[in-house]
Amino acid sequence: MIIQRKVLLLIVMVSLMGAGASPSPRQGQMTRNPLLPDWVRPGLRLTYDLLTGGVNRSADELRWNEDTKSWEPANVDRGYVTRGKDYAIYEGEYSSHGLVQATVAGLDGQVVALSQPFYLLSPTGRQPILMPGANQDMLVTADTGGDFWMHPQKQAQMLRLYAAAGGQIVARTTTWVEGPQSYTATTMLSQSPSGKTLYVYDQASGRLLYLSRLTREPPDLQQNRIHDPSSPLKRRPVSYATFMRFVAARQMNLPWMDSPMPDWSRQAQAFSYAGRQGTQAPGVNTSQALMQELRVERRGGNWTLFQAFSQAQWQMATGPGAKVMTGPGLLSPLIIPPAGLALLQPGQEIDRDPLTGFVARVAAADQQTVTLQIDGPDRSMMYVYSRAQGTLIRSVSRERGAGQNMVLTREMQLTGQR
Repeated sequence: MIIQRKVLLLIVMVSLMGAGASPSPRQGQMTRNPLLPDWVRPGLRLTYDLLTGGVNRSADELRWNEDTKSWEPANVDRGYVTRGKDYAIYEGEYSSHGLVQATVAGLDGQVVALSQPFYLLSPTGRQPILMPGANQDMLVTADTGGDFWMHPQKQAQMLRLYAAAGGQIVARTTTWVEGPQSYTATTMLSQSPSGKTLYVYDQASGRLLYLSRLTREPPDLQQNRIHDPSSPLKRRPVSYATFMRFVAARQMNLPWMDSPMPDWSRQAQAFSYAGRQGTQAPGVNTSQALMQELRVERRGGNWTLFQAFSQAQWQMATGPGAKVMTGPGLLSPLIIPPAGLALLQPGQEIDRDPLTGFVARVAAADQQTVTLQIDGPDRSMMYVYSRAQGTLIRSVSRERGAGQNMVLTREMQLTGQR
């Protein structure tokens, strides 16, 4: 299996069915959705074993035929790129294997805010490696959880509607065995011209037990009707495969989860940070300037979704980047309520994840700031919060690189808030 850092593309493919709703009322006025499972609350962490990959050129590309004035199959070799007369290089597939942890940052009547860090499992290493660039933050509907759960009542409804075979969705009750554990489960097979997805949900809790998704992106036939000889090829068709298997569920008991968000946070529109990232190794010491602005995109009772805009010194221009979620269910949110910060004491352990090895604790606390430290097998991260506002004002990360003596650093400081 070839493991590459194309994980971001693949994780985006896995996180599906994210849906939103209107901005929710304040936290104290929230009415819980009856189709939201009662075990889904801020701080919930669902861990899944994830295997995903893609195959380029899984169908014929199309080439413009000047003689017939039409698009025709290019008949290229599957996944091979010719580099010479007598040989070709295989560039057709990529895959990754790791753990995805769907963590509930916050929720309201219709929407659940999820943050999904991804930890790569390498054949040469024993510990999963956090891949910050593959983090997926999103909003999902309360009843289906973006694939991660389906309320038992919703399952019963699906069984009534789609029990008969022959349609695009087939749903059945079955027994699902995972190791020593046996579940009464709802299995659903959803099919379309571009692929199919198998879901397996525990009928008692509603939790997703297993998912397999196969999709294929053929050349765009609609676009082929547009005669455009200036474009010699029409897309590179790709086939994807994704498999998810439930590993564990646990509820993090973060000290600040029950503290109300500060009033000012409901009017905040953006946060600006500036800093540097660099690489230190024998004979190497590089440093580049970074800037980042987080703009509020949507806001709920106890969560906020930001659109990130980042600019690095070596980039000529930048556009929208990743989505960034904050909420009381996260270990290092953008805002921790001041009342929650007041509960923290130096040396206090906040959380220890048995699957990834990451440990969060209070590193320091004084009259102005509280500092959290999160240490993992391959990196350490520090987050400094203002006691007065609860805002993240500084962050520092140190990651051990591929070489034993290589360290990748990133430091950011709050420079503006509006």
